[in-house]
Amino acid sequence: MNTASLKIDNRKDVLLLLLLSPGRSETKNETISGRTRFMKLVYLFYKELISKLPSFEDIGTNSQHEFKPYHFGPFSKDIFDDIQFLENADLVKEEAGGDLSMAELAESRLFLDEVLLERIETEESNEPYVEPAFRLSESGVTFAERLYVLLKPQERSALQQFKARYNNLPLSTLLRYVYAAYPESAVESRIRDLAWK
Repeated sequence: MNTASLKIDNRKDVLLLLLLSPGRSETKNETISGRTRFMKLVYLFYKELISKLPSFEDIGTNSQHEFKPYHFGPFSKDIFDDIQFLENADLVKEEAGGDLSMAELAESRLFLDEVLLERIETEESNEPYVEPAFRLSESGVTFAERLYVLLKPQERSALQQFKARYNNLPLSTLLRYVYAAYPESAVESRIRDLAWK
């Protein structure tokens, strides 16, 4: 496999590698359930992991996802845009995962189209909106593996440990951790006080 011209230098590479990396299951392409979880994983990636991955040095501050404090902690519209781009390129698949949490619904409503929003908000709809789960498509796995081989073994290990640590936490626990470790990200939070109960 020729990887001579390939570099990890794009913020979309972060999403692809997070999805491809094994986590607690130790199998590649472990699903990430929910937009809020995905967003917090990317936020924590920049805060806690990127400095341990020299292969990511070409993702400078100008090409990273930009986060702002929002109602459920750190938020980046860029992530939704990039996921949509990767879905359109048939690299990422969004599947039904489970019931949508309050945080998921609030963040999702910012970017769902009007038809789906009306469906969620009408009392006539008996079908609950389900939390999306994200994974790579077959072509996404092929592409992401070309990036994955660029990582040194210790970088792959760090990425796997990171995903194993955070991907399977209950969402409320993950939010509490982010709020406690990075209080500046929770200044606009509507659930900050509730998260501690």
